[in-house]
Amino acid sequence: MRPWHYLLLLTALPSAYAAASEPAYYGPMKAWHGIGYQFGYKEDPQKDGSWRVVASTQRGEAIDMAMYRAAELAREQGFAYVELLGGSMSRSPGFNSATLYARPSHTPSPPAACRTKRPSTCYTAVAADILRRLGGTGGAHPGVPVVDHLDQYGRAVSYSGYGIGAAPPIPPRPLPPVPSVVRNRAPVSGTVKPDAAAEYERALKAAQPVRGREPKQGWTVSD
Repeated sequence: MRPWHYLLLLTALPSAYAAASEPAYYGPMKAWHGIGYQFGYKEDPQKDGSWRVVASTQRGEAIDMAMYRAAELAREQGFAYVELLGGSMSRSPGFNSATLYARPSHTPSPPAACRTKRPSTCYTAVAADILRRLGGTGGAHPGVPVVDHLDQYGRAVSYSGYGIGAAPPIPPRPLPPVPSVVRNRAPVSGTVKPDAAAEYERALKAAQPVRGREPKQGWTVSD
């Protein structure tokens, strides 16, 4: 008699070979042929408004699937950007999983917080760019990177993982112009026009007749 686990393996082999020629499954997480492994994605909202996206696949890159799902959620809720806050990945024969923390955003501002010890893995991405680059050929295979270009040797180059869709930094706002200060300056030539009241007082004193011995006394009523 063969051990029961050997029979189970023989039963699973035809399904495994058949799945190898099929596109990677993308959808809500479900068990794979009842074996116990679960493939697909699931997301859990966090208290700080972010999502915890878990993705697993039997081949390909689970982190691409998690990033695609995060961008998809952001687009469904009307956000143009998604903040990728870090996560973790694990790989074993026939099983690849990833956990990603993400938060939607209306602006390309860098994330204020990071869930990983490596801040360089946290950035804000354009949701549409992630969906385009990780949507597979014709957008029919979400989570699968498409060929970006050919290198100098004619080899196909595709990008995946952290760094995809990074939003350009916000340009600094120009400072408002400083208004010029206009100072009152005396004319270069000529004399400054005296105050009207002072001019009137001076003219009044000049018109007063002088009586007596002291010119400063001027005239009085008694005179």
